[in-house]
Parts: sequence; C-alpha cells; structure tokens
Amino acid sequence: MFNIRHIAVNLLGSALPILIILITVPLYLHAIGAEKYGALSLVWIVFGYFGILDFGISRSVTTAISRAEGRQAKADIIWSAAALNTGWGALIAIVGGGAFFLYARYSSSPMVVEVATALPWMMLGIPVLMITSTLNGALDGEERFKMANSLQLVGSILYQLVPLFTAYYVSDHLPDLIIAVILCRLVLLTLYCIVVGRLFDLAALFSVSKSTMISLLKFGSSIAAVNILDPIFTRIDQVIIARFAGASDVAAYSIAVNSIGRLGILPMAMSRSIFPKLSTGTADDHREALFSSKSKIIWIWFGICGAAIVASDLVYYLWLRDPIYVEVSAVAKIYAVGLWANCLGILPYTALQAWGRSTTILKVHLLEMPFYLVALVLLTYHYGTLGAAIAYGLRSYADYIILWKMCGYPVRRQGMFTILLIALSVLAFAMHQFV
Repeated sequence: MFNIRHIAVNLLGSALPILIILITVPLYLHAIGAEKYGALSLVWIVFGYFGILDFGISRSVTTAISRAEGRQAKADIIWSAAALNTGWGALIAIVGGGAFFLYARYSSSPMVVEVATALPWMMLGIPVLMITSTLNGALDGEERFKMANSLQLVGSILYQLVPLFTAYYVSDHLPDLIIAVILCRLVLLTLYCIVVGRLFDLAALFSVSKSTMISLLKFGSSIAAVNILDPIFTRIDQVIIARFAGASDVAAYSIAVNSIGRLGILPMAMSRSIFPKLSTGTADDHREALFSSKSKIIWIWFGICGAAIVASDLVYYLWLRDPIYVEVSAVAKIYAVGLWANCLGILPYTALQAWGRSTTILKVHLLEMPFYLVALVLLTYHYGTLGAAIAYGLRSYADYIILWKMCGYPVRRQGMFTILLIALSVLAFAMHQFV
C-alpha cells in the first residue's frame, strides 16, 4: 500500500522546512519581539485560512489526475481547476478584504490598523495561494512528489527568510513584513507555472471545460466544507487565547503548536503518498491494509511523542534562549498528547476523502464542534494556554475514535490505544509538575 520512496520524499520535504523554522523563530523574536510576532502569527493564520477555501479543488485535481488518461484530459483538468480557483479566489478576496476593512476602520487596536494598510496585498495573495494549491495537487496526482516537495521547500525558504531579512535590514513594520510574504508567494506561483506548464504541456493543450468544472466541484464540495471547518478546529484556539490573554501568550502557544506539531510530518507524508492510490480503488480494496498500517505506527508515534515530552524543557531552552521558553515548553508537553491521537487519525481521514466520503468527515466535525468550542472557551478561560492544549487533546481523541469507526475499525479494538493515551497523559502531567 505504501511506496517507501514516495513517503521518504514527502517526509524530507516536510522535515527540511522545520530546520528553517528552528533557526528563524528565535531571530524573529529578537527582531520584532514576542507581541508583534504573535500578531504576525494571527495574520498568517487568517491569511492561510482564506487560502484553503478552494471548494476542495486541489484535492479534486489530485484525484482526477490520478484517474485521467491522456495529456489532453489532464491539461483540461488543470486549466479548468485554475479557472475555478482564480474566480473563486478573487471573490473571497473581495468579500474577506471588505469585511476586514470595516473591522479595522472601527478597531481601537493599533496593530489591526497597521495591518490594514497591507490589505490590498493580502487580497492579492488569496487567489495566488489557491492557484498554487491547484498546481501542487496536479503534481501529487501525477505522483511527482519529488518535484512538488522541491517547490514547496523553495517556498518555505522564501516564506521564512525574506520577511526576516526585511525585519532586520528594511523595516520591522507589520505591513512591510506582510508584503514580503506575498511577494514570496508570487515568486513561488511563477515557479509552479513553469514546472507544471512544461510537465503537462499546458500552453499547447489549453482547454477549459464546463463539465470538468462541475465534476471537480461535485467531488470537492464536501472536502471544501471540511476545509472550512478544519482551520476552526486547529487555529481558533489562538484566537480564543488572544481574547482571554494577550499577544505574548499567543506567541508562546503558536511557537509550541507550530514546532511540536511538526512531529506529524510522517503521518502526513504517508497520507500524501497514498491518497492517489486510495482514490483509484474502493474501501474494500484498501481497508485491511489501512488497519495493518495503524497497528504499526501506533507504537512508533507513542515513542516519538513520549520523547518529545521528556526533552521539551531542554530543547526549548537551548532553542529559544528567551524566558518565553517556560510557557512554550509547558504547552508543548500537553499538546503532544493530543497530537499523538491526531496523527493516528490522519490515515482514516485521508481514506474517507479518497473514497469520496468527505461528507462523513463533515458530519463528524459538525457534531464535535459545539462541544469543542465550549470546552476550549472554558478551559482557556480558567487555565490559559494549557487549557487550550487540553481542549485540543480531547477533540483529537474523539476525532480518532470516530473516524476509525467510520472506516470500519471496531471500537472494541481500541483498548491498547486507550492504555497508551493514559500513559502518555500521565507522563506529560508528571513532567509538567516535577521537571
């Protein structure tokens, strides 16, 4: 089921940007301070959220390309998807930009007003992100993972280093940093256009098909709804922290989540490599192989997350060299417990999408949302950043159980997972209390 070479390429493509982040985060803190870095993190979150609202077109492109035969058919898919995302991205930019303009106009926050001066650039960046995602989906569908990861690595380098260079040598004002980010996205899109254009001979095979657009939208509609909800689950915690605490707490939480969350690169690499293959078969064709994979990785990720919990204090102290490391480390320990469950839930999540059952994921998330939001608000209000991490862990556990059940995995076989979850929770609590 798994192609080791594809997994290795996707893993390397995810791991190398981590090294860049390890270097740049302390430099960002030194250059612009924790408060401004927290505000910049929120801008990235909102900007990235709008960037994925593509009606599931990128995943639809991956599925369609993996099933298509002939260069003309594949070119038709890419051109049609690009046209869809260009129009949809422009609409989102106008609506979202208008809403933010009104919010900034009546806001008393100096940082909000400062960010609003870069609004035209942010609006430009939304369709740029969506078109780039479409082209990346085409490369994944063709299983050109090496090429796709190389481009993403270039993007990560630009995305982290150019704004940092701007902060040190040009200006540390938020609008200037945002503009630097958008310019990097434009460069990356240009590279994608050159590579994908040559691979699929898009210039000679131009074709935009209404029927192809409808087909892409039909497959991607439920994925789109999940894409809208997913960032709420994964990023709303930082918005809630900003409401009850402050920008410095957002910075600490963001650093912890963004760094410890990188441990999920292996399941994500596995998910990305198997999605095209899962798309070409039925659930019955792949179910047993999926269950077998789960049994193998549960122990691997228990060891990885357990080691992260034990080493977090020393690692963050050596890495950040800033008093903020104490809060970052505390959040990371608790967050790692939920991350373990979340990583194990990536495989059924991917399988359900590939089998055209994204509606199932949507129903699960809609069911979880009110409970999660209530828990998040209450726990964050009483326990701050640690409470937000606990809420994430509770949701990840519920998500894991339900998604595997939807793939046909019996709940009664989850005993070992529950035991390991308790063990990991006890370890995190002990390290938080006594280290």
